[in-house]
Amino acid sequence: MAINIKEYVDISTTFPSNNTAERAFGGLAFTATTTPAITDDNAVGYSAYTKLSANGVAYMTLDEVGAIYGVNSPEYRFAIGYYSYLSPSGRFASKLAFSTIQDGETPEQALKRVDETPDFSGFGSFTFLSLGGDGSSSDSSADESSDIDALLNCANYNQTQLACKYLMVVNRKRGTLAAETVKEEAEKFSKIKGVCFVSGESEVSGYMPMAILGSTDYSDGQVVNFMFKIFSGETPTVSDDTTYQDFNKSFINFYGRTQLNGQTMDFYQRGFNTDGTDTAVFCNEMWFKSACETALVNMLVGRERLSADAQGVDAVKLEVIDCCAAAVRNGMFMQKELTGKDLRTIREIISASDGDSLDVDSIEADISSKGYSVYAYLGEDDHDGEWPQKEKCIVYYVFYGTADSVRFIKGTNVLL
Repeated sequence: MAINIKEYVDISTTFPSNNTAERAFGGLAFTATTTPAITDDNAVGYSAYTKLSANGVAYMTLDEVGAIYGVNSPEYRFAIGYYSYLSPSGRFASKLAFSTIQDGETPEQALKRVDETPDFSGFGSFTFLSLGGDGSSSDSSADESSDIDALLNCANYNQTQLACKYLMVVNRKRGTLAAETVKEEAEKFSKIKGVCFVSGESEVSGYMPMAILGSTDYSDGQVVNFMFKIFSGETPTVSDDTTYQDFNKSFINFYGRTQLNGQTMDFYQRGFNTDGTDTAVFCNEMWFKSACETALVNMLVGRERLSADAQGVDAVKLEVIDCCAAAVRNGMFMQKELTGKDLRTIREIISASDGDSLDVDSIEADISSKGYSVYAYLGEDDHDGEWPQKEKCIVYYVFYGTADSVRFIKGTNVLL
């Protein structure tokens, strides 16, 4: 167990002494599959197996997954898909972790356990390959509604208790399921943030968005658009216009097939979370929140004190601006001309903090010229009424234009 980082730095997101390290964004696969004991300390997989046994979670290479779960297992097929992905910029996905679901443990409890595991460097996305103690797959038709209910509870926990800390991938094997059935399942998650629903060809197809996130280089590369990514071993589940349109309306992701000049082309589509948020925008915000947390905690532990005055506010603002500079470099922030609705929202926030119209004008100018603006001030907080008295705190807002992606190009050729 550990004290929640929110007791020191609390960053919330609104969607439309060693230094603390930035979190990893690799994938985590939960599975109820039991594994045979590996007793030979020279055997492949021994180190990962001992960590899995001790902590209930461990990072694994492809060879280790094969040694621990078997080369014919869903876990191995999932790892093959994940580790085989190569991004357009030439990056492989970062290391994959597995966690064994304990007897009687719900998906929500499993996520909570791993999230609180000491010395585990974190992950960016997670999925469930199986749920029950019998190892039945989460896409099984047996107890299907209870499976969905269990995943809904886990998704709600990620949103409410973890403030959308992770991208939860829900994969439902297409098989003989009618498109209408898939839509009904996906729409149950429509009001929950941080859920990517995949209608996959197999029970392991959820690796696709996880591999895209795991291969994104936020420090020295560029943010990505999840659509149009190619996975050589994946079989398309959508190849007709009707299903394509239906799935798009319910924000269901899939591997789709189109035809170009008589040849077929398959790629991942369309890269949205169940609440309509662009999956890339959600993942970018996960990274940015993590970067700000890291910078601010390192600042707090590296100083004798942070003064509760304008100087302290400026110190926090400068740290956040450094993170914003990284977001500009990787393309997360985009210059935008604000709409009337945008300006009303900003005015309400600034007014509530005793700011004035000059602050609003400055924010508008910053976003149109730089793509972002940081507004900070000294306030008071009683930790949602849980503390007997208020204490000084530094509050900041980052207003920024999101890195929108183009999913459709319309051209007109005029022959003269």
